[in-house]
This record gives sequence, C-alpha cells and structure tokens, in this order.
Amino acid sequence: MAKKKLTPKEAKSLLARAGVDFRKDFHALGSADVQLIADTAKLAGYRKHKNAPGSTARMYYQYLERV
Repeated sequence: MAKKKLTPKEAKSLLARAGVDFRKDFHALGSADVQLIADTAKLAGYRKHKNAPGSTARMYYQYLERV
C-alpha cells in the first residue's frame, strides 16, 4: 500500500496550526518555522524545480501561499 502524502491544503492547515504565519515574508520567519516548512515539504513529497531560485522550504512556502 502506498503512503498517503499531504495535500497542499492539509499541509497549509498543519503549518498554520503550528504557528506559521503566511502573511509574513518568508525571510521574516524564524529558523524553527523554516525547518517545519522543510519537514512538511518532505512529508508532502514536494520537489522544487532544479532551476528554482531558492531553497525547497522557500519554494514550498511560496507554493502554499498561492493555494
């Protein structure tokens, strides 16, 4: 049986409940929030484009902001 991955809405809800404020700029977040975003991206199976202009955590945060 395949592992269920987090949907973007589930991931955003999980991060919001953990205290991540999506109204803030990514660079204004604390290191604990950034690590939480990176861990959530891994759980969701998110992979950034190889030419993306930032870290996986930053790209995932920006992706979730648009959802």
